[in-house]
Amino acid sequence: MLTALDLDKVFKRALQNGGEFAEAFYENTTSNQIYYEDKRVDRILSGVDSGVGLRIIYGGQSVYGYTTELTAAGLVELADTLSKVVAGKLTSTGAISFEKIKPGLNYKILKDPAGLALKNKLEYVDRANTAAWAACKDIKQVTAGYIETLRRIEVANSLGHLGEDQKQYLTFYAQLVGERD
Repeated sequence: MLTALDLDKVFKRALQNGGEFAEAFYENTTSNQIYYEDKRVDRILSGVDSGVGLRIIYGGQSVYGYTTELTAAGLVELADTLSKVVAGKLTSTGAISFEKIKPGLNYKILKDPAGLALKNKLEYVDRANTAAWAACKDIKQVTAGYIETLRRIEVANSLGHLGEDQKQYLTFYAQLVGERD
């Protein structure tokens, strides 16, 4: 994603007023959630959050901004805005050649939860709900949930480093409230 946004131009603009270092951080997170309450499906949510943050370091200080406009023009505009905060002389005008860096940690996902049909996910949450209610006669409330999240990030900087990572999270829970006289 970041490499499609003309980062060389973005970083030149970010550093045009004396910045010493700049980095861009892209994040795209998708989430699917199922909530069970009162012995029924309460809500099902799905969403995507995306954006790019830009940080400029200058004279021991930093300035940061972000945009959800994922275009080269949007990121260049952000770089121009942030660079106005930076006072000083132009410190970097050379072209940047990006070198991809691999993350040191890699988790193996055996079965992608996104590939599981919604019907099956609902069955799992329903089974947890049923088991929770059956656990004790004193149970007065059960909330059960299933949350799957896929987070993709990319980081690039004015030194030419480019890294990307992807993490998948799955949360499954049952919360019980009991009451006894």
